[in-house]
Order: sequence, then C-alpha cells, then structure tokens
Amino acid sequence: MFGHSPKPLTGPFTLAFGTGSTWRKEDPETLNTGLVDMVKEALLAGYRHLDTAELYNTEREVGEAIKQSGVPVSEIYITGKVFTMSDIKGAFDRTLHRLGVGYIDLYLLHHPYFGNTNADLQAAWVELEAIFDSGKVGAIGVSNFTEAHIETILETARIRPACNQIELSPYLQRTELREYHKKHDIQTFAFSPLSPIVRATPGPLDTRDCGGDNFDGEGSDAGPPAGFE
Repeated sequence: MFGHSPKPLTGPFTLAFGTGSTWRKEDPETLNTGLVDMVKEALLAGYRHLDTAELYNTEREVGEAIKQSGVPVSEIYITGKVFTMSDIKGAFDRTLHRLGVGYIDLYLLHHPYFGNTNADLQAAWVELEAIFDSGKVGAIGVSNFTEAHIETILETARIRPACNQIELSPYLQRTELREYHKKHDIQTFAFSPLSPIVRATPGPLDTRDCGGDNFDGEGSDAGPPAGFE
C-alpha cells in the first residue's frame, strides 16, 4: 500500500479533480480504463487533489491512476465520501482497499440522511470520529448538509466537521450557509462550481446581467436548485 501523511489543503491541493457525475458507474469492482487515463493525465498536468466517493464507484480507477502516474501519493490530497447508511467502518476499509492506500486525507459523510432521526445522524458522525481516532484519515467532514444538519451533529460531536462540501457557483452562492460555516470554523468546499457555463441561465455570468454582487443563490429565482454530488 502507498504511504501517506497528513497535509494542509493549500497550494496545489486547493483545486480538486472530481470523479463523480459523468464517471459514476454501478459496479465498484469493474475498471473504467478511460477514467484511469483521465485521472492519470490530470495528475501529470499538475492536479494534486483527487475527489472520489463510495457512491461514484470510481475508487479503483483513482488508485490505479495514482499507481500508473508515478506521482508519489505523499504529494496527493485524497478526498473520499461514505454513502452507506450502516457499517461506515466497513465502507471506509473498502475505500482504502480499492484506492490501494492505507490513509486518506479527508473523509466525508456524503449526505445527511443516515437514518430517520437526529440520533441516527449523530451516530453516523460518531463512527467517523472513530475512524479519525484510528489515524487513517487526516480530517473528517460532511457534504450536502444544511445548517440544521450541522447543528444536529454539533450537539454531540467531539470533533467539529472540518468542512461542508456543497454545490456552490456564481448562480448558487449560499451566502447564509457560508456565513454559518465561517461562524463555526467550518471550511466551505464547492462542487460543480463551473456548472453555470453549461446549464444555468440567466444569472450573474450573463453579459446582459452583471449584477452578481447582489445575487444570492438561495432565493426562489436563483437559477438551478442545489444538486447532489
């Protein structure tokens, strides 16, 4: 297995190469060689942050691309996400196995719907805290969470979520949620930040409407609704 050590999310790690959406597949054990080549090319082009998830079933491809690229894993920031609503520890171990690593830098709860009650969500976070305590992950966080979901976790958490990965773009600015993150020392991570280029209009990127300073993507006329990735 590759060696790994904690690293800050700065410099070349800031911009991630994602492997969800288009590349998502049904069988985690099959290997999409096209995606392997894409991730390898991204690494050779200078990307040093790779984002994958149990839901995407692209963990094998990411691991194979790292191996083929020759880039030391110590230079790469790996983000993983868990979607399974039970046996989170088992899901994490499978992620490590498919990636071919013994450690990842960031592990996220992919969604806030781990059961039917607040207690279920809090229990899921306890499992992530245990994974952090094992020393096999550098930081733990959440994805697609609202303020209410984060508040539920903070009621019982020993470890504050390091980040919340949310859909964020000039068309969906999530001002109130970002302010909440700042208040609680939680980093905001964006997914689909370039989606307006291909799927959203009208909005602050249009030449006919440059009033982006006052645009808040949380309104009813804010363009596309928040997605799930």
